[in-house]
Amino acid sequence: MLVFDLLLGLRFHHARATDTDDDSGYAQISVFAKAVQLIRQDYVDGSKISYHDLIYAAMKGMLSSLDPHSQFMNPEDFKEMQDDTRSRFNGLGIEVSMKDGLLTVVTPMEDTPAAKAGIMSGDQILKINGTSTERMELQDAVAVLRGEPGQKASLTILRPSTKEIRITRSREQKSKSRA
Repeated sequence: MLVFDLLLGLRFHHARATDTDDDSGYAQISVFAKAVQLIRQDYVDGSKISYHDLIYAAMKGMLSSLDPHSQFMNPEDFKEMQDDTRSRFNGLGIEVSMKDGLLTVVTPMEDTPAAKAGIMSGDQILKINGTSTERMELQDAVAVLRGEPGQKASLTILRPSTKEIRITRSREQKSKSRA
């Protein structure tokens, strides 16, 4: 019943906005604002949905409908993207990827803590600070590998044999999958 009332109200409001052939941003935002207000006011469990959540969900949906490359970013994701475009990060100086389900070093960057510690292209990282990378997503692994300059990290790597290497992070250049 609530959904029916909401749809009926939106149709009435939309019909009124369409009657005037007003395609201005303000007229259409008015329809959007009314919808958000009605959802928040009449949703079955309104205490679990905030205006913030509704607006962010609407923004994500709106931008994802444009093309495959457009997306809405929350402030934390936006900050990370800015760090990416500035090509700076705090980490070990390795580019990593997932190969056959294993976190694998693509390349250690020159003159970085990883290169100085002997990390090599093709090394498979089995553990980071004692935590297995077996079921870890790539972005989660990169987040664990990054840290403040001066912090130490312990990597258990597999070449033909297993080896644990201790590395101190520093500020280096980065790309999206570099840590």
